[in-house]
Amino acid sequence: KTLPTPESFLQVEATSKQLRSQAAAALRSVASRTKNPGLDLLTMAMTSKAASFEKLLKQIDGMVDALHKEQADDDSKKQYCKDELHTAEQTQKELQRKLKTLAHEISDHND
Repeated sequence: KTLPTPESFLQVEATSKQLRSQAAAALRSVASRTKNPGLDLLTMAMTSKAASFEKLLKQIDGMVDALHKEQADDDSKKQYCKDELHTAEQTQKELQRKLKTLAHEISDHND
């Protein structure tokens, strides 16, 4: 069995750098479109040599968790609004029926 050549190690490192660079470029693109400061922070961390990939993954996981929580909150608020709208529509229909009934009673009383 032969040992890997130094060139093969260099290729792996170059590929890792290329992947990191591509990921940073993708994040930079999305961050500029969405104006999300968290993505800007991730982009800076990815381009920094001091940041470990594990820290970046934890940040991404934290952002994903925050987005899931925001989505759950939005879903809850949406359901509340639907329920309130339904209640308001039912109340409106009931009041319109009462108004129609009272209008008929007034009309009958005046005749």
